[in-house]
Amino acid sequence: MFTCTLTEAILSSYQRRAKGPVKVKEDKVGFVADIWENCQKLTDTSVKVTMPGPMTITNTTGRRYFETEKESCLNLAECLKTEISELVKRGCKFIQIDEPVFARKPSEALDYGIEILSSVLKTMPEDVFRYKDTRIMLGVIAVCKSAVESVPYIKERIREALNYMPGDRLIVAPDCGLGLLPKDSLHQKLSNMMQATQKRNIIKLNTRSLRCKEIC
Repeated sequence: MFTCTLTEAILSSYQRRAKGPVKVKEDKVGFVADIWENCQKLTDTSVKVTMPGPMTITNTTGRRYFETEKESCLNLAECLKTEISELVKRGCKFIQIDEPVFARKPSEALDYGIEILSSVLKTMPEDVFRYKDTRIMLGVIAVCKSAVESVPYIKERIREALNYMPGDRLIVAPDCGLGLLPKDSLHQKLSNMMQATQKRNIIKLNTRSLRCKEIC
């Protein structure tokens, strides 16, 4: 008998399925860059572009053509390279590739995911912003539940993380996008996260995340 989780059942009802190799159509090349340019025109501050990585895209689409997820990831990596190239050409300096599926599928990430993502990042020139040393972004508030994490709970999560890495490599943030949370819950979660890091040895990295040196 075939069984699946509720999440799998929901995903299967709307997933797009690749029926052949995926590529960016010639008349669609730069569609991400178009969005970035429109946003950049609205501000003098540099706008960052965020795109899902190969494993994350593969995990949210069905496979009819590719026999393995790795093959799908390799194919999608080429599509990302195309869009990144266009972004760079138009002057975008801040490009982020999100791979939350690494956390759900660590074995696959170690087997091929990290290597494929690295091949994508290598297409970025040196003048595109990147960290010289690896840093870890720790999700201290959950986006999948409306219950608000307390300030002490968030502090404890940060303290635990600091047992495994120096503070200057740790970035505190939500564990994913907050767009689906109720506004009251969203605001309180972010407020508590900020309060948990309000120490003189916490420095602000940007308006959406915090870089920690130490939590006392």
